[in-house]
Amino acid sequence: MKNLIYLVLSLFVLTACSNDDNDVIANDVQFTTVGKNTLHGGENIPQSNFVFNNETDWNNFLIQVNAINDVSGTFNETEIDFTAFTVIAVVDEVKTSGSQISIINVMENTNNIQIAKELTIYSTTVISQPFHIIKIPKTNKPIIFN
Repeated sequence: MKNLIYLVLSLFVLTACSNDDNDVIANDVQFTTVGKNTLHGGENIPQSNFVFNNETDWNNFLIQVNAINDVSGTFNETEIDFTAFTVIAVVDEVKTSGSQISIINVMENTNNIQIAKELTIYSTTVISQPFHIIKIPKTNKPIIFN
């Protein structure tokens, strides 16, 4: 009888500790800033989150951000190896005050990549449309923006 109790308890512990497919293990993803600045609002880029996996889409985006000024000239790089990297851009809405948007964290879990961002508003009266562009190691996982 005592052995039966140990057997039942052992089965209970083993099934309670089994690895469930819904378990999520999150890891920080190292990222590199490609560019971080503000647009002037006349570039006609809507508030949006962009994921670039190819050179054509990236180059079209660069044409848009350069519509008024040479904004990409301030980027750390514009030539991206899309076989090795995915580029992520966060563009906020046009504001009537100075502002800055920052990607503060990139986390990878079993099912996706999560991007955490933060907006800072300054007490200046200037039209601004902040953006932050980063690159991460190439991924095919869905990217979720928080």
